[in-house]
Formats: sequence, structure tokens, C-alpha cells
Amino acid sequence: MEDEDDEWVSSMLLHQEKVKVQERDEELKELKKELETTKSQLNKYIKEQENYIAKNTSLQFKLADTEQVLEQTQKDKEEAKDQVKKVNNKMDELVTNTVEKRKSDIDLGDTCLLETLSQQLQQAKDQIKEQETEIRELNAMLTEAGETFQQTDTEIKQLKEVINDDEEKLKQQQTLISELQTALEESTNAVTTAEERLIKKDEQIIKLESENSELEGIDNVPSSQGNLCPPLSMRHSSQEFIINRPLHNSSRVLQVVLTPLQNKLTAHHTKTSLLRLRNSPIAESRRSRQIVKKTVNDRIVKDKENVKLVKRKLGDRSRDRLNTSKRRRVSNSVKQKLARLSGKHSEKLKNQKNCCLFLEETLKQKDEEITGWKNKFAREEDESFKREHALINGYKAEISNLKTQIHQLKAERKLMSPMKNSPSKKCKEVLSPSKCLRETESPRKTRIDSPVRRLRSNANNCGSEEKNHHFKENLSRQIKDLQAEFMKNSSVTAELESALHIARLTSEDLESRLEAEQKHKQEAVTKLEELTTKMRELEDTKSQLEKEVEKRKKSDEQVEKLKLELKELDDIHNSFKELQDNFGELEKKMATKVEENLTATRESNCRRSNRISSERYWRLEREKNEAYSKIQDLQDNNDRLEREKDECVQSITLLQQSVSCLTVLEDKVNKLEQDVLDAYAVNKDLEETKTKLELNLEHGRQEIKEKSERTNSIEKYVQQLKEELSGKGIEITNLTEKLEEMETVNFGLREMVNQTTNQIQEKDTEIKEIVVESLQSCDSPSSDSLTNIRKKMRDLKQECEKIKTESENKSQEIEHLKKELENLKIQTWKMEMK
Repeated sequence: MEDEDDEWVSSMLLHQEKVKVQERDEELKELKKELETTKSQLNKYIKEQENYIAKNTSLQFKLADTEQVLEQTQKDKEEAKDQVKKVNNKMDELVTNTVEKRKSDIDLGDTCLLETLSQQLQQAKDQIKEQETEIRELNAMLTEAGETFQQTDTEIKQLKEVINDDEEKLKQQQTLISELQTALEESTNAVTTAEERLIKKDEQIIKLESENSELEGIDNVPSSQGNLCPPLSMRHSSQEFIINRPLHNSSRVLQVVLTPLQNKLTAHHTKTSLLRLRNSPIAESRRSRQIVKKTVNDRIVKDKENVKLVKRKLGDRSRDRLNTSKRRRVSNSVKQKLARLSGKHSEKLKNQKNCCLFLEETLKQKDEEITGWKNKFAREEDESFKREHALINGYKAEISNLKTQIHQLKAERKLMSPMKNSPSKKCKEVLSPSKCLRETESPRKTRIDSPVRRLRSNANNCGSEEKNHHFKENLSRQIKDLQAEFMKNSSVTAELESALHIARLTSEDLESRLEAEQKHKQEAVTKLEELTTKMRELEDTKSQLEKEVEKRKKSDEQVEKLKLELKELDDIHNSFKELQDNFGELEKKMATKVEENLTATRESNCRRSNRISSERYWRLEREKNEAYSKIQDLQDNNDRLEREKDECVQSITLLQQSVSCLTVLEDKVNKLEQDVLDAYAVNKDLEETKTKLELNLEHGRQEIKEKSERTNSIEKYVQQLKEELSGKGIEITNLTEKLEEMETVNFGLREMVNQTTNQIQEKDTEIKEIVVESLQSCDSPSSDSLTNIRKKMRDLKQECEKIKTESENKSQEIEHLKKELENLKIQTWKMEMK
């Protein structure tokens, strides 16, 4: 009874294990479905993240033009980063939740090994796909690099054209400066000639005063009328001689007159100036006049007969003196105005000369800077061209290597696909000789020798399982190492992408700075052109002022005549207004009379429809005609007066316009002086900004050099990593081959397990047959046979227990591998999200 119970227990356990295996297969299918759903979700999230990254990059490139927009974009970036972090946190939480759920739902099973190995193969395939995508991205990067290289070439050509234009403009400015210098020399010559003319006029005035003093002395001599009144011919000759005679004291008079104007109308005279005043011809003329008066008084007392003649001559001389005093006043006012104008013009000329010199120096400095910039640009162009050419060649070589690797992998896959089914057939062929032995041998030998051989086969299977276990451990270790290296490579690639992004931003900043410097240069050139135009305008205004001074003298005479005419016209206009008032009163009276007559006619027409007041009608017509004739005469007079008035008003407006033009010109001159000073200050500010920009450029160049060195080191490191990846790709291919071999081995192991189950069933049947035969052969079974049967049963139970322990160990290993794979998936997903 014990034997029957033992047999029943062993068959039930096998059936339970089969049921568990089926349940595990179903659970694994469900887990696969869940994995596919999670992968699809992950792909969606990755696509969304890529969209976010693309948006961020587009915003960065667009909002790098102005600093205000940069601040706004930085805020947007921070917000987007916060959102991405939130999404990442949510994703992490979801992943952790899914992992916990999976851990709670996963059960042990033998078939999990195959599924894990298939998943690893899928991961290897996915890695190959990722490498293909990376190759595509590298191709896109190469195309972008070519486009950027073409853009830089076009920009360099544009800069060269701008530099040539600037050189042509500088040449034009130099020619304009030379023309301005010639014009300044001409203006200085004109000013010197005007000063010489003023000196000659002063000399002539002094000569006239000396002649008057001489004439007074001659007239006071006691002589006849002929001696007192010289002839007209002598007078004219003496005047001509005086005009043509030079005097050397005029410079002293000018110095004395100009000192108070230069010191803002405050007479700060020194001892030398007072001595000059005492020794001046004006003081001499006063002394001579005093002497003449004394002599005249003495002679009047002595000679009473010549009193009338002396009175006449004194009257003539007083008139001459009045005229001379007026002339002196006019000459003094003219001198003062000319002195003021000459002072202003001299100051303006000095300022203009200083500005011209300053502008010439700045132009020379800018020319030197432009040449330096040209040389630097040429060097940088050569260096950039060499670097880009080297990068392009490196990328091309890498792409060619990757393409060859891809072709090799594809060829190996094609070769491995027909080999998958061959190992299973070999395993079947290996297992088939046992059946042949059973058929050839006798039934008794099989019953006796079959347990020993089966035990040996089980031992061999255990040894093969241990080897498979070690092989799986080695595979798991290698996969872990490869995944760690993959993580490192992905982190390095992310750092390289960030470094490239930073380098692009710095290059854009430098380009914006260069554009700003070009704008400053253009503004300086425009200001120089404006200054040159202002210099020309100043020269034109100077010539116009000289002409207008002459016109003003003539216009003063015309103004006096026009004033007299205006007085007459005012009288005429007043009379015309009186006539207009009278005419208005007459019109009102006529209108009242006409209304009265109309009312009377209407009444008369109403009363006497057939009678007509002919007399009144003719009288009204006569009065009307007379009024029209008077109106026409008044209108003619009014038109004549209006014409005369318009002519006078036009002449007055012309004079006022000339006066206003003079005032406007003075205002313009003052404004131009202020503009010149402002331009000088602006040039100083430009120099300061230029120095600052040069310092910033030097710092930027240093940064660019450092970044270029970093990029070179990074590129070298990338090449090393790519070489390592290429080596690891070969290792991956070897591992894939090993995994396929493991699949075939596992398939053979499954068949072996099925065969062992069949063998166990056969053993049960054989045991039952042996028991039946022993019972039939011996009615009373011996104790030895029973002990042998019990030992066999115990051996069978031990074999079943060993199989169970082995299956449990395999299930534990499968769970361990599943956990490791999930952790690796989580890590890869996080890296992709980053």
C-alpha cells in the first residue's frame, strides 16, 4: 500500500508542475503585453520630450538677438525645465509603481529564461536601431555643419565688401578734409584782407582829423580871405595826399579799442595802454583844438573886422565836425561789430582746425585698426576652414566605418537565421540512439540496466546544467558591463552636446558684438560726414555774412527813404478810411431810401394798380448812377493806394527778411559751435566704448581659444569612445551569437525535460510490471526483493526532489535576471529622458 501511495504522489506532483508552467506561461504573456504598452508610452513621452527640446532650441536661437528677449527666454526655459523635471518625477513614480506591481505579480517558472534571453536579444536589436538613428543624426549634423560653413563664407564675403566700402569712404573723407583745409586757408586770407582794410580805414580817419587840425591852424592866422579860404583844388589835392599817406599809429588805436571787447566790455587798462592813449593821434587832435581855440580868441579880440568871416567859417567847420563825429561813430560801431565778428570767426576757425586735426588722428587710428582687424579675420578664416575641413573628414570616416559595421551585422544575421533550426535536430539525433538500444536489447536486460543508465544520463544532465548556469552568470556580467559602458557613453555624448550648444551661443554673441561694432563705425562715419557738411555750411554762411553786411549798409539808406514814403502812405490810408466810412454811410442811406420807395411803390401799386410813379423812378436811377460813379472813383483810388502800399510792404518785408536772416545765421553759427563741441564729446565716448569693446573682444577670443581646445579634446575623446563602441559592437555580435546558441540549448533542454518525464512514466510502468512479474513468479515475495523495490522507489523520489530543487534554482535565477533587466531598462529610460 505504501508503494501505491508513493506512485500516486509522484504523478500528481508532475501534473501540478505542468499546471504551474502553463499558468506561468500565461502570466508571462500578460507581462509581455504590459511591457509593450509601457514601451509605447515611453516612446510617446520621449517624442514629447524631443518636441520640448526642439522648442527650447528654437527659442534659444531666436531670442539670442537682444538682451531683453534673452531674459524672457531664460524665464521660459526655467519654467520649461521645471515642467520637464515634474514630468520626469512623475515618470519615475510611474516606473517605480509599475516595477512594484510587476514584482508582486511575477511568479517563478522555467520558461522565464527563454523569455529573458529573447528580451536581451530585443534590447541588442534596439541598441542597433539606436546606433542607426545616431548615424542619421550624425549625417544631419554634417549637413548642418556644411550649411553653417557656407553661411560663414557668405558672411565673410559681405564683411569684405563692407570693409572695401569703408576704405572708399575713408578716401573720400580724406579728400574732403583736404578741400576743407584749402577752404580754411582761403577764409583766413579773406579775414586778414578784411583786417587790413579796416586798418587802412582807421588810418584814413586819423589823417582826416589831422587835416582838420591843420586847416583850423591855417584859418586862424591874421590874413585876408584868400589866405583863410584856400582853393578847392588845394583841398582836393590835400585830401588825396592824406588818403594815400600811411600812418603807423593805427595798430595802437585798434589794440586800445579791442581790449575792452575781449574782456567783456570791462576796461582793464594798463600803464602802457594809458601812455598809448596820451600819445595817440586823438589826444594830439584835442590839444591842437585847444591851441586853435586860444589863438582864435586872441585874434578875434585883435581883429574885430574879421569876426563875420570867422563866424561863417566856424559854422562851416561845426558842420564838418558834426559830419566827422557821425562818421567816427559809424566807423567805431562798424569796428566793434567787425572786431566781434573777427573774434568769433577766429575762435570758430581754431575750433574747426582742432576738430579737423582730431578727426584726422581718429581716422588714422581707425585705418590702423581696420588693417589689424583684416589680418585677424583672415587668420581666423584660415583656422576655421582648416578645423571644419578636419571635422568633416573625421565625420565622413566615422560614417563609413559605421556603415561597414552595419553591413557586417546584417550579413551575420542573414547567416545566423538558417542555423537556428539545426541544433534542435542534432539534439534529437543525439537522443535517438537510446531508443535504438531499447529496441535491440532484450526486455529483461532493459529492465535491469535501464535504471543505471538513466542515473548516468541524469548525472550528465546535472553537469551540463551547472555549465549552463556558469555560462548564464558570465553572460549577465558581460551584459551589465556593456550597459554600464553604454551609460557612460550616453553621459559623455550629452556633455558633448551641451558643450557644442554653449559654443554656438558664444559664437552668436560674438557675431552680435561684431555687428554692434560695425554699427558704431557707421555712425562715426556718418558723424564725420555731417561735420564736413557743417564746415562747408559755415564757410558758405561766412561768405553770405560778408555779402549781407554790404547789403545791409545799402538797405539802411533805403529804409530811411521808405520810412518817409510810409508816412505819406499812412496819411493817404487814413483819408481812404474816412472815404470808406462815408461811402458805407451813403450805402446805408441808399438802402433805407430804396426800401422806403419799394414799400411806397407797393402801397401805390395796391391802391393804384394802373398808375406808375415815373418821376420817383427816374430820380432813383439818377441817384443810383451818381452813387455808382462815385463808388468807381473811390475804388480806383483805393486800388492805386493798395498797389503802392503792397510795394512798400514788399520792400519792408525784404528788409525784415534780411535782418531775420542775419539773426538766423548768428543762431546757426552758435548751434554749429555747440554741435562741434558735442561731436568732440561723442568722439571721446566712442573711443571709451571702443576700448571697452576691444577688451571684451580679447576676453571673448581667449574664451573661444579655451573652448576650441576643449572641443578638440572632446572630439578626441569622442573618437576614442567611438573606437571602443566599435569594439564593443563586435562583442555584442558575439554575445548575440552566444544567446542564439543558448536558445538552441534551452530548446534542447526542454526536449530533454519532456523526455525525462516520459522516461519517469516508463519507469513507473516498468516498476509496476516488475512487481507483477515478481508476484507471479513467487507466490510469497522474499524480503530481498521487497527491499530492492523500496530502494528503487526511494531513488526515484530522490531524483524527483533533485529535479524540483533544480527547477526552483532556475526560477530564482530567472527572477534575478528579470530584476536586473528591469533596472537596466529604468536606467536607459532615465538617460533617454535626460
